[in-house]
Amino acid sequence: MNRRQLAFIILLNAFISIVVSSCVFWIVEQRRPDVEELAAILTPVSQTGTVSTVGSTDNFAISSSGNASSGNSGAATSSNTSTQPAELAPSTPQPIPNNNAVGGNTYVVQAGDSLTGIANQFGLTIDQLLNINNLDNPDFVFVGQQLILPAGSTSSTQPVQQPVANTQPSRVVNGTLQVTEVSGQGTLASEIALVVNESDAPFNLQGWTLGREGGPIYTFGNLPIFPGGSVRIHSKAGNDTSIDLHWGQPNAVWSTGSVARLVNVQGELVHTFTVK
Repeated sequence: MNRRQLAFIILLNAFISIVVSSCVFWIVEQRRPDVEELAAILTPVSQTGTVSTVGSTDNFAISSSGNASSGNSGAATSSNTSTQPAELAPSTPQPIPNNNAVGGNTYVVQAGDSLTGIANQFGLTIDQLLNINNLDNPDFVFVGQQLILPAGSTSSTQPVQQPVANTQPSRVVNGTLQVTEVSGQGTLASEIALVVNESDAPFNLQGWTLGREGGPIYTFGNLPIFPGGSVRIHSKAGNDTSIDLHWGQPNAVWSTGSVARLVNVQGELVHTFTVK
């Protein structure tokens, strides 16, 4: 192959490359969207505008807000030039002290709640809550539990007097909670009262009290206790756990012959125990 043929081949390849490149560039340009079309698509539609008509008494001018006005003659024009949104009237929420009502007809149990307190808050009876939620035990609710409320129930910041509940229990509970032992009486550092759930149902001790007859009274916080479970109440101060509670009394509470009284959240005497 001489130089002339080599030069011809090189020029031919260069020409073919230019043609191919031009074709590719032309195809890309044809597929590229028009700038004005993109701008029209991406530009938001303005909420304000003016539409006017000129005509007889039957002509109307309609603004972007959707209002229409008519004129007797000549030009009838309406425009909306305000850029401020219409001011909405403030709504008045139902007074819910702890904002735990969800979905309008349910209530999420929080720490410190009891079924009696929830019933009072919404102006209901305990039996209403038991029946609508298919509950057996009025003394047991747990944190995070969702209780169904009757339609139209609203929370009130003022306690509502609870109507007299039906004396017929929703379920017979065998056994009850009992004070089974008081040890270390007379010595503050070692005094312990033992409360045992001797029933076949769980309870929540929220609002229950344990006290010495004619003496100090301890009020339980939110504390579930299951069948066969127990909790110890120390007369001294200390850090509470799920099974050990501390009264924080300055002096010993119990002595031989003193009577321990266990009272439920309804104020009913559940059990008495005489210290030996």
